[in-house]
Order: sequence, then structure tokens, then C-alpha cells
Amino acid sequence: MELNQASRAELESMPGLGPSLVERLLVERAKASFVDWADMRSRVSGLGAKTAKKLSAMGLRINGLAYPD
Repeated sequence: MELNQASRAELESMPGLGPSLVERLLVERAKASFVDWADMRSRVSGLGAKTAKKLSAMGLRINGLAYPD
């Protein structure tokens, strides 16, 4: 699933992404698409490396890229 294109419902269906975190993601994405994982993590509070790695393992991508190890 591509973060820059996913719907609210798609994002909320992922374990680890609750409604408040999804809202923060969508607010920031509305300002500008995420460039990469570092960009997303710097702009969205409450999303650490552990969660990002877990989401990436479940198939979340940013511009086709998995979270870097």
C-alpha cells in the first residue's frame, strides 16, 4: 500500500495506525506528499522507527520504498 495514495480507511485498517495517527499522516500528506520514510517521520509526531519498520513489513511503502534497515 502506497502511503501517498492510501485512503483513510486503508490506513486505519493497518495494525499500529489508529485514528489519531492516521489523521496526523493525512494532514501532513495534504500539505505535500511524503518524499521518503525520513521525511514522513520528521513531519508526523508519534511514529517511531519501530512502528515504521512494522508498517513497512506489512506492506506500507513511500514512493515504492520499504523502510530502510
